[in-house]
Amino acid sequence: MSAAEDKVAAAVTETWAPGDGAWIASQEELAREAERLLSRLRREMNGAVVESMERRGIVYPLSYGVSTADIRAIAARYAPNDPLAKYLYVQPVRELQLSALFIADPARLTLADLPFWATGVACSEVAEYLAFALVGRSPLAWEAFLEWSQRSELLLYCAMMSLLRARALSGGPPHWLRKPVVAAIAAARRSGNPMLLSAAEKLKI
Repeated sequence: MSAAEDKVAAAVTETWAPGDGAWIASQEELAREAERLLSRLRREMNGAVVESMERRGIVYPLSYGVSTADIRAIAARYAPNDPLAKYLYVQPVRELQLSALFIADPARLTLADLPFWATGVACSEVAEYLAFALVGRSPLAWEAFLEWSQRSELLLYCAMMSLLRARALSGGPPHWLRKPVVAAIAAARRSGNPMLLSAAEKLKI
């Protein structure tokens, strides 16, 4: 078990299996559930997707090239299940990491959770789906923006995309966030990073 998995294990005491309310109480059972999920995902593997991602600079330790639409559809059968999501997120497999973002419950996201999810943002794809599926749909989207907008470029991108998602769902941002948003947009423009420039253009207020 990796050090990251140890951290998850310390936080996991019990959870439920997807769909039927049965209880999962151990890392071994979480591992078996992850294996079943991965088996389903691998049936949709596509080498062309992997090649396309690599051309765009999106590289994972291991990827089966499953489309995000298929990942979302398969992961939906397991949601919501936060401990399973956290277990999946620390695995070095693209499809499991992205599945985690669709399995985690946005309504249960806490401020204490933000550092955990931030540590997994290693590429723009994870940043986008963390924003789209989890943070941007949670009550903490504004707080996450404040937490991440002055960090790395990837976390700034995730923060901006989370804000865009939250704004689309519920309006805003609130007045007290206006100055940090303006500062983030300015930082994005100074960076010259194309993905940040694109997010800044969509976010401008």
